[in-house]
Amino acid sequence: MSVFALSNAQTVTREYDVISSNDKVGSVVAVKRESNGYEHYLITCEMSVRMLLKINVSYNLKASYKNGILVSSAATVYLNDKVQNKVNVERSGSNYVMIKDGDTEIITYPIEYSSARLYFQLPDGDKQVFSETDGTFKTLKRLSTYAFELTGPGNSSDNNKYTYVPNLGLLSIVVDRQFIPTFQLTYAGETVRDN
Repeated sequence: MSVFALSNAQTVTREYDVISSNDKVGSVVAVKRESNGYEHYLITCEMSVRMLLKINVSYNLKASYKNGILVSSAATVYLNDKVQNKVNVERSGSNYVMIKDGDTEIITYPIEYSSARLYFQLPDGDKQVFSETDGTFKTLKRLSTYAFELTGPGNSSDNNKYTYVPNLGLLSIVVDRQFIPTFQLTYAGETVRDN
């Protein structure tokens, strides 16, 4: 059995350390649970960095899939304990209703891949990836068999590099943004529990 596939009755929890300038500045916990034909994801992040001032960033995101299609997601990003942005997506018929920071948008095509799935599923090539935390579609490009680059829309300076390891899954993410230090999420461990 591949580590990328779960039986119908397992919960997988993966932990990642957030590293900046060789210091651990936070952690990410990614959970995938399958039940009744649904895939449920829960990703939480807590980190604190010092630039000119100390900045605390955290986020929580939930995403649910049925038959390989996103049915709902909810994400809230906090900056110094205040809501920075909030995105909720709900499938309605063949469309999605997205409420992003109070504004409503309609997405008219199925969402088959989102950032939560990147923690657990080796992408099968280039694709569009929905970001639950900012409500945008990003471009995922294969760099090699186990390396991918995710870039934000347009000329965005939003650039992440994902590295996978066979029989393990996601090994690391390098987060490179304009005006902030580069961060690396590094695999720290995994637990698998039968439901």
